[in-house]
Amino acid sequence: MAKKKSKAVKEPEPLELNTDTVLSICTDYIEKHNLVEVMGLSNWKLRLKVENELKLDEDTPCVGLCQYDRAYGFATIMIAVDGHDSEEDVKDTLVHELCHIVLHEMDSSARDMISTVPKNLRDYVAEQMHVARERSVIQLQNTFRTIFK
Repeated sequence: MAKKKSKAVKEPEPLELNTDTVLSICTDYIEKHNLVEVMGLSNWKLRLKVENELKLDEDTPCVGLCQYDRAYGFATIMIAVDGHDSEEDVKDTLVHELCHIVLHEMDSSARDMISTVPKNLRDYVAEQMHVARERSVIQLQNTFRTIFK
């Protein structure tokens, strides 16, 4: 009996991430899962920007940022190309930043309250609020990503 030749399975070529592909990944994912409605963000005017790199400040690079104006319901999500290795990484960052908008009331209230704290404790309280906010966002991010897989 003759042996059958096995056909090599061709691996898909890795996706080259650039501003266009990252923007496409984000918009397709938002539309596919109806994220704006599902996450309760229909009353927001959302803008998505993709940059090659982002920084929190002069020395701190980051993969995503979210800025919002709660009075007018405007929010801008910025996603960096740098720092992402895959389409899944980009999706995780997108959902993470959308979760910041979901929790905007808690975040804004916390920032407002910091001014009422004695000056010698403000940095400590701000850091604790930051940690609580990020842990809450990550928990929501993980929940949404599990639902949308």
